[in-house]
Amino acid sequence: MDWIEKIESTSLFTRQNENNIQNGMIRKIAPFQSPTQITTLSQFFLSLSAVNGSDNVMHLPTPSENLFHKVLTEVGRYFVDIKATFVDDMPQQLILKEIQRNALDELKKIEAEGKLNPIVANLFNIQSEILYSHREKKTIFRIIPSEVIIANVPDFDETMEFIRKSFDDLLITPTNWHLTNELKDSVAIKYFAHRCKNLYLWVDDSNFEIIYIHLEM
Repeated sequence: MDWIEKIESTSLFTRQNENNIQNGMIRKIAPFQSPTQITTLSQFFLSLSAVNGSDNVMHLPTPSENLFHKVLTEVGRYFVDIKATFVDDMPQQLILKEIQRNALDELKKIEAEGKLNPIVANLFNIQSEILYSHREKKTIFRIIPSEVIIANVPDFDETMEFIRKSFDDLLITPTNWHLTNELKDSVAIKYFAHRCKNLYLWVDDSNFEIIYIHLEM
């Protein structure tokens, strides 16, 4: 496979704001009641939470007030348990748990009708949760952008811009992905490979399952 290279180091993460957030104050936010349109940003993070199970806790960095209100309105509003970390009265991250039942049903309806954003549909099967097990051995590969055709998905660009502004690193847990040569033709790989500083695949050595797609901004 000439489009990936093995990475020896596993020290890939930066934690620029970790200490600042740890010193913050967590406040609970009242759940939203009024329905609203599920945007592509909503689809992406709701799907990422859904495939990780009902007990999953999602942390979304919000480095500006504008981003905080955007992600609260488009993502946070669909959760039952909504909290936020504040430092000096400035929001630093949303902490979200348990998607509201009606929102999950609406998301599954959009998926069944084939109306999910192509990248979201490529990454996630919302009908099934990821079954976690201990990974004895894993290998990390970096994707070589020059060996991957670029994909343009304009409807995902705003979501990508949010990811770029909010995250240093983002781990995505795709469903039913395995390392094959054909994987380089997936729309998600072709999109992310040309829009990140580095794009990695964390692979289970025992069955070649993709554990994470790792976006380094």
